[in-house]
Amino acid sequence: MLQKKSSTFPAGILGGLFAAVLATAIMSFFLVFPPLALLLGCFMTLPIFIVAFGWGTTASIVSLITATIVLVFAQNLYIGLGFALLFFLPAVYGSWLLGLAETDKEGHTVQWYPLSSVIFLLTGFISIICVIIGTILHNNPTTPIIAGEVANFVANSLRETNSASEADIITFHDFLVTNIVPLLSSSLATYGVLFLIGNLYFSLVGAQRMKRLARPRDDWPKKFRLPIPALVIFIVAFGATFFELGTFLNLCASVFNTTFTLAISMTGLAYLHNLTRGMSGRIFILGFVYIALFTFVFTLPVSLILLLMGIWTTIQESRQRGETKQ
Repeated sequence: MLQKKSSTFPAGILGGLFAAVLATAIMSFFLVFPPLALLLGCFMTLPIFIVAFGWGTTASIVSLITATIVLVFAQNLYIGLGFALLFFLPAVYGSWLLGLAETDKEGHTVQWYPLSSVIFLLTGFISIICVIIGTILHNNPTTPIIAGEVANFVANSLRETNSASEADIITFHDFLVTNIVPLLSSSLATYGVLFLIGNLYFSLVGAQRMKRLARPRDDWPKKFRLPIPALVIFIVAFGATFFELGTFLNLCASVFNTTFTLAISMTGLAYLHNLTRGMSGRIFILGFVYIALFTFVFTLPVSLILLLMGIWTTIQESRQRGETKQ
């Protein structure tokens, strides 16, 4: 990546401040106006990525440290470390991976690290982070108390709106209390994968337009693929969710199943973008898919179709690579 040593630290500090401001805004709007919080989440790690692409890995580490320190003092220790682990650290890791390249004896770039491998490693990295967070929550003595308060709040809300029978409310209450850690970990994993990859895409576009990107821009519809080990991890994790393997292994299965289901589905979406290129009705097809993903009735079938397309294109990509090597 491009780098100017004289401005590494100022750029890193500035990027960290911007990231901290966005994270603070997300926390402020999360309960007041959730849609705005979700929208801001699309750009939360954008400053760190831009700094990494423009001024190098050292500057992105400075941004990570700056943003974490600001959040610790502005919010609290747990929020600061949570944002650092779940968002800022994966952003630094992902930008570092995208900066890796093979060079010849004269120092000229020969081949950049593949986007497919970057997405795969980032997905695994976020999964591990969420498992660590889940393990910490499970061993925290205050977690059952907080889980009970959250479950009581949800149960009382259901009673006030008469949304379910008393027996169903009690069952749902007990389910929340018992499974709060895997549910929360999977939710964090979902948010982490979706918004980190979204931030990654927009930051690459922004860095290129700012002429701060040394890496050639990848054609995401063609290059957003996953290696076959991702499919293996998905199958193992999905199968493990049907068995009682103990608290830790069940947590791992839940998180890895969530993250790799999302990653493979996003691969299917990228394949659909590539497949519809040149079609006259491309806008209507993609528009329907995106609208359907946010519509309760069509979310499940469309998500399942994208997942199957992602599985198919992962297998096809693996076969093509094997034929190329032969």
